[in-house]
Amino acid sequence: MMSRGSILKKILIIVGVILASAAGFVVYVTVTASPIPKIISVEFPEKINVNEEVVGTVEFEDGDGDVTQLMIEELDRPTSDIISLTELGVTGISAGSFGLSQEGDSPQIMLQRLTLVDAKGNRSAPYILQFQIGDPTDSYERYDKEQANQRPVSQRQKIHF
Repeated sequence: MMSRGSILKKILIIVGVILASAAGFVVYVTVTASPIPKIISVEFPEKINVNEEVVGTVEFEDGDGDVTQLMIEELDRPTSDIISLTELGVTGISAGSFGLSQEGDSPQIMLQRLTLVDAKGNRSAPYILQFQIGDPTDSYERYDKEQANQRPVSQRQKIHF
């Protein structure tokens, strides 16, 4: 059973809400987009063929529309690439998408960190992109066959993965 005090509090709250709405109080909420770039999504196939160029899509948001670069860092190699978005005609917009072209000349698994950078140096949270080029096990099988032709299995050099 409810006490008189708790019932009275509930009634006062309800009356207050009714009076506030009747008096015409309007609360405006302004939502502003973040000035820090954000990668919304990346559409790219999980597997591509060797020596085949594939174009994926990177969708992004940037509140002040000053995204200038896409940094691509190879996580398993000491290499990186910087793509100027000005050349792609992407700067000056607060939301959109652009094409991301990738290709590889040997079978491997690629692990890349994608980061957007704006004119003020703000960086987006990184997006990790992983895809496979060809079938990496093909090169292992070829190596095994070459080794078997040269010496017996018991004398082969061991491979550690």
